[in-house]
Amino acid sequence: MIYFLSGKDSFRKQLRIEELKKQYIEPGMESLSINLINGKGYEALETVIEDGEEVTKPVFNNFQLSDFVSDLKTPGFGFGNKLIIIKDFSYLEHKADKDSEVDVILDTLAGLPENTVLIFDSEKISGTIKLVKNIKTQLKTIVKFEDFTTFTTWDEEKSHTWLNRILPEFGLENSQYLVEQLGAEDTSKLYSEAQRLLIINKKVSKEIIDRECEIKTDNFKLVKLIAQNKIAEANQELKRILLKREAHLGLIAMMETMLTNYLKLKLLQGKSKDQKAKALGVSPGRIYFMEQDLIKMQASHLEKLLNKILKTEQDIKYGRKQLEPALRYLVNS
Repeated sequence: MIYFLSGKDSFRKQLRIEELKKQYIEPGMESLSINLINGKGYEALETVIEDGEEVTKPVFNNFQLSDFVSDLKTPGFGFGNKLIIIKDFSYLEHKADKDSEVDVILDTLAGLPENTVLIFDSEKISGTIKLVKNIKTQLKTIVKFEDFTTFTTWDEEKSHTWLNRILPEFGLENSQYLVEQLGAEDTSKLYSEAQRLLIINKKVSKEIIDRECEIKTDNFKLVKLIAQNKIAEANQELKRILLKREAHLGLIAMMETMLTNYLKLKLLQGKSKDQKAKALGVSPGRIYFMEQDLIKMQASHLEKLLNKILKTEQDIKYGRKQLEPALRYLVNS
């Protein structure tokens, strides 16, 4: 079997590799049955003479295709499985210099010994490369491609589904709540926090998550939650901000700016990405991310919030309202 693992979330990839190790290799046989290959070459130490003195420095030795083929054809120890992990295989990221090299790699992969398992670990595997195209068509019965793209802020469902698969004993509802509290992007933190909670508590609940999780404030998340009319979650985020004494008048101004931009973008639907970017004074790339947040927002709610924010900001400046009650009022509007 051949696995192609790609994507920037190195933590999730490493967890998957550990799963495959347990699946194919008997405990205690790791040192004899697992080979590691760096597809871009390796570093070696070399002593040279510079200015009359001996200096030891690393030297980069280029990867040799012949050595790669030899490693793959060499059978494993005894009758057990052999697992080969190939890190950063350059032939997957760039077109091979010669078509013959592609043919050699394809023939080698097709002729793998039955007890040999390959894992290609690369940040990017382009489907337009000739080698990858041929692998997908000619070797589709023995290959599996798995993507480990980093979860983004709006990928909460994908993130908590993954966490529940890795740690089902934590509970799907708890996984979802933990993601809501810590964010979807940092899978390493999500995993370690869930494990920690399981170790110190026989049964995890939302109350325990609130009490035990590290306090993490996010002003931008607060504004998004308010704009999406998620009152309960917004109150929870505001509670963290107030506990850490991070509330200030600038938070009101930030609310005004962000909500104004969201409302502008809502009213610019149908315009090109460049036109939207120019109107908001942001990069065209940023428009894509803003529009993902905008899916859960209503124009009428944004208009109502903006009016209240402008009035509240004046009340604070003229002493008619205190900051903390004013923030609570805006969150619960």
